[in-house]
Order: sequence, then C-alpha cells, then structure tokens
Amino acid sequence: MIVSTLFLARQRALTLWRDHSREGLALAGIAFAASLAAAGSAWSSPSFDEIAAAKAEQTAPTPPPLLIRNVAPEEAAAVNHDIPLAAGPNPPAPAFSTAKLDSATRARALDCLTSAVYY
Repeated sequence: MIVSTLFLARQRALTLWRDHSREGLALAGIAFAASLAAAGSAWSSPSFDEIAAAKAEQTAPTPPPLLIRNVAPEEAAAVNHDIPLAAGPNPPAPAFSTAKLDSATRARALDCLTSAVYY
C-alpha cells in the first residue's frame, strides 16, 4: 500500500516536472531569492541590546516643571485684570507669497510650512 502510494506520487511529480519544467525552475528561483533575502535581513538586523542603547541615547531632556500656583478666585481675577489687552485694531496678516524669494529662501519657507502642517 505504501509502496504503491509512493510510486504514484513519484510518477505524478515526474509528469508535473516534465509538463511544467520552466515554471518549476522559476518557482524554485523565487523561493531561493526569498529565503536569501530573509536570511540576509535576519543576519543584519540589530540586537535588542543595541536598540535599547540607541533609545537610551536619544531620550529627550525633561521639561521644566509647570508653574502652577494655588490662588484664590478673587486674586486670580485681579491678576487677569492686570494683564494688558491690545487696544488697537487687529489687522489680518498679509498673504503668504514666495514670488519675490530666491530659491533657497523659498525652499526653507516651504520646509517650515510643511513641518507646521505635520507637527
């Protein structure tokens, strides 16, 4: 029973190879390239210790503490009342235009505006 099953499987494989040899070689080549890429990326990836060390070096400095004071509501209203407000008109800012800028200044302005959009 087992021998006949193996014989039929071998015959089927030989027939498949005979009928589709180019496709089989192409599939074997793609499988080899994929395994080579996976092995290369596994070999070249950094270890967890290297990642942790790099992350420790990139920590941001601690921000200054928030200056919050406990004040009574009446005192807070008096402090807010002492802050001057603009008394004159509040004209809108002029439209942004890069028509009169040189290429380096225009590139810096575009980079600044793009960063403002993302952050």
